Amino acid sequence: MEILDQLVNALQAVEQNVPTLISIIALAWAVQVANMFLGYRLNIFGIIPRHVIGLPGIVLSPLLHGSISHIFMNSLFFFAMAGLVSINGMQTFAIISVSITLISGTLVWLFARLACHVGASGLIMGYWSFIMVKAYFDPQFLDVISAALGAYYFGIDLLSSVAPGKRGVSVEGHVAGLIAGAVSAIYYPTVCQLVSLLLSDLFGIFLVCGL
Repeated sequence: MEILDQLVNALQAVEQNVPTLISIIALAWAVQVANMFLGYRLNIFGIIPRHVIGLPGIVLSPLLHGSISHIFMNSLFFFAMAGLVSINGMQTFAIISVSITLISGTLVWLFARLACHVGASGLIMGYWSFIMVKAYFDPQFLDVISAALGAYYFGIDLLSSVAPGKRGVSVEGHVAGLIAGAVSAIYYPTVCQLVSLLLSDLFGIFLVCGL
């Protein structure tokens, strides 16, 4: 009965979170439309490794994409992976999103090949990695179910994206996302405190750490 209650609560949580996730996807599509009209000039705000001009891309790159097919596929994967993460609560989702974005973006800026890296793939890979690692170290029922669903439906596609040699694919961004998600899961209490402090200092947003 307890397991059934957890499933019902999880489904209700996902249903409640759908409008927020759709709003995030809509924002990315609005940026994509503007970017297309500008001849993809907005992609200059992507991550350009080891160049000062590329630093804003650490935050902005998940909203930027190189084509319609790029953002379309990322929208599908984002909705699925973000939905699974959001089962833990929207505050946890916000904390993990900020953590993965900053860690993966910084890794790309420091170590990736010289190019303009754009797209939400690193964030999506981070969500998937977070789900899998959290289920491994803290095998709660819902975490295991989320990990199983993520691995079954999306695991092969996500892992294939880190294979080298794919033209136009930021393999470094995908690998950085995997690392960022794992770090965010393993060191969640510390990550939560740091992100909460950052958001409170910058925007006056106070989040409660809990998972």
